[in-house]
Amino acid sequence: MEFEKRKAAAMASLGSTETDKSPKGSLDTPIIPLINTLNNHPSYFTTSSCSGRISILSQPVCSTSAAAPKPRKKALGGSWLFVSHEFADPNSVIDLLFRSPSTNGELSELVFRFEPLIIAIECKDLGSAQDLVSTAISSGFRESGITSASKRVIIAIRCSIRMEVPLGTTEKIMVSPEYVRYLVDVANEKMVANKKRTDGFLKALQSRVAAVTNVSQTCQGISLREAMEEANDLLDSKEHSCADEEDCGALEGGNRNANSGSSEACNYSLSVEQMEKINKSIGFLRWERLGDIVVLPVTSFKDPTWDTIGEELWPLVAKSLGTCRLARQGRVASTGTRDSNLEILVGDNGWVDHRENGITYSFDATKCMFSWGNLSEKLRMAHLDCKDETVVDLFAGIGYFVLPFLVGAKAKLVYACEWNPHAIEALKRNLQANCVSNRCIVLEGDNRETAPKGVADRVCLGLLPTSEGSWVTAVRALRIEGGTLHVHGNVKDSEEELWTQHLRHSITEIAKSEGHCWDVSVEHIERVKWYAPHIRHLVVDVRCKRIQQNS
Repeated sequence: MEFEKRKAAAMASLGSTETDKSPKGSLDTPIIPLINTLNNHPSYFTTSSCSGRISILSQPVCSTSAAAPKPRKKALGGSWLFVSHEFADPNSVIDLLFRSPSTNGELSELVFRFEPLIIAIECKDLGSAQDLVSTAISSGFRESGITSASKRVIIAIRCSIRMEVPLGTTEKIMVSPEYVRYLVDVANEKMVANKKRTDGFLKALQSRVAAVTNVSQTCQGISLREAMEEANDLLDSKEHSCADEEDCGALEGGNRNANSGSSEACNYSLSVEQMEKINKSIGFLRWERLGDIVVLPVTSFKDPTWDTIGEELWPLVAKSLGTCRLARQGRVASTGTRDSNLEILVGDNGWVDHRENGITYSFDATKCMFSWGNLSEKLRMAHLDCKDETVVDLFAGIGYFVLPFLVGAKAKLVYACEWNPHAIEALKRNLQANCVSNRCIVLEGDNRETAPKGVADRVCLGLLPTSEGSWVTAVRALRIEGGTLHVHGNVKDSEEELWTQHLRHSITEIAKSEGHCWDVSVEHIERVKWYAPHIRHLVVDVRCKRIQQNS
């Protein structure tokens, strides 16, 4: 109820004619459709936003006196010398910098900036927050994540295509007009990329909202009404009583109408409270689709009463959702093989086909988990140039990264290490389906025993929360000249630098112990997704290069 109150207050403020607390004082026009779509969703409302901007910030130069305390960055203040939420005109910016004398006697630093879209959103619960973050990340806003999950669930939609370049001071510009023109062109290109991602996010969000709306309407209309009536009949025929009298009342609430096919059926009257009780009892208005399987959350139909009519109930639910196969999510097994615990409720088996980035993944969803959040990282690996390289994937699974290396990056050869027999079965099937089995060697068992040595140009260590147990194996797999390690890990946002230093130091020491004289450096840090509040899934590209010694 508190969420609804805060949302109502925020919407009233948004609809006010008074200026808001932002420097501009109003919403940025380019993202009004996106803001409206978010705020029209019952589980979200926006608290602050910026569509993306090109600006020149004028900041007072802080005192260099030893006696004067150094102010924090936010306390420096400043003002915009130039700001645009659309494309910037290079001539106007150059004219502003080089032909307009400063009217302010105070010495200020001038910084040219591009800042992409950022939106802060309060969510009704963690589930809806995770759904929206996933949608944002898949739309290119890879820095999106949950920023608060205590009293209020807050997420930030953002990405990393920002730019910040010092230009000099109000007394002296340290760059040429030609360089300023270049900066504006680069910023305009980033604005194009920002708009493309924003439009993609809006489209994905509208599709998602439409899907939820359609399901909601179906559930509240004929299909759910018929399913619930039949479920009640089943309960009555078995002479069972509801475990919770309120839930029973909710299921039997409203006026039953025998004319199930008429328009009157869609007006089946349930009070808001009764509908909320139904939603709380069955809990499947939020679901996922895996191939052609509709997957209900682990919390759905959790009341023991449903178990007594399960065989008759599940086909009714499947019918209401328009699917031939229905499943319920389980917890991922805590075993080393991380088996899936998906339960098939309607259908013969759990084998599904999923196509992503031009690659077909086939797997038994009841035996193997599928990682949705690694989409951007799989795409990054697919865009590498590996045509003359040998790759070792120490945690191949069903081929999450093996296939992008082979299909997209055109790797010469991939060694795929995996110890889960169910994943191996799917991996071999996927290699055949994508016509790359002739360039992959599958090694079954513990990678510490099966991984090849001295052959790899790059090694993938895609295990969460940590792959540290196989860092020695990875170093041994690299060629004597060295190569690249793609090391995955879950890291606290406050400890990214510390963890990266630990990784680099560890690889350096392991290389020395293996007799290698390598220069070990961090080439890139990819922030894939937020795994949990303040816990980020990182991939660090570690470059190992042999140091030439004088003879």
